[in-house]
Amino acid sequence: MEKENPDVSRTDITNKLRELWKNMDDNDKRSYEKKALEDKLSTMKIEDARLLLLSKKGKDEEVLSKESVPLSGM
Repeated sequence: MEKENPDVSRTDITNKLRELWKNMDDNDKRSYEKKALEDKLSTMKIEDARLLLLSKKGKDEEVLSKESVPLSGM
């Protein structure tokens, strides 16, 4: 909407969107709410995976630092 109306302030665009949402039929809102929930769940899954990888990486580094054998001893 901003690209279509570059001369309109963001406040006015937000107000217009709020008005459109308020007047929208509940059935029409559901499709947007479903998409928002899907996006949120996807983001949560990505964040969970990132945290899991970070925690695993930390554990792997800790194990390697405790069990590493100097190459000169081989």
